[in-house]
Amino acid sequence: MRLGNTAERYGLISLLLHWTVALSTIGLFALGLWMVGLGYYDPWYYKGPWWHKGIGAVVFALVFIRWLVLLLSPVKALTEMPRWQHLIARLVHQSMNLLILFLGLSGYLIVTAQGQALVIFDQLRLPSIMNLPPDTADFIGQLHLWAAWLLIGLASVHALAALKHHFINKDATLKRMLPF
Repeated sequence: MRLGNTAERYGLISLLLHWTVALSTIGLFALGLWMVGLGYYDPWYYKGPWWHKGIGAVVFALVFIRWLVLLLSPVKALTEMPRWQHLIARLVHQSMNLLILFLGLSGYLIVTAQGQALVIFDQLRLPSIMNLPPDTADFIGQLHLWAAWLLIGLASVHALAALKHHFINKDATLKRMLPF
């Protein structure tokens, strides 16, 4: 398998980025829903957010890397799909990427709203850029939650569309994004 993309399929770098972002996003969603219900004395009360913030920051960065890879090594759109499907697919892809960026930014604001730095895997400290009113973090948290649900909804539609192309249309849409 080639590292870069070709006109027929995605290369290894794009595949790794796509599936890493996809699986990490699903994991972050599940972890986020689970960890908000943890009690103060639960051993995961601090471990859950530590992982959520760290993996979230990595996924945030990976979206920019994905855009760079696609810019440097574009993949030709399948000609067997109508133009309107290409446009919708592009809109969904970009919406998911933008939602991931919004989730990263809103997560940063939730953590840093009261002046604390965002610490990523105990290695990188992103300082707070502003102090926000106390209730602002709760509001941003609600936006963060709803954006996460919207992202999971779009990802579900995206996955169902790929399965439809594979099993009903019998075209190469899904095969181009699989390593085998």
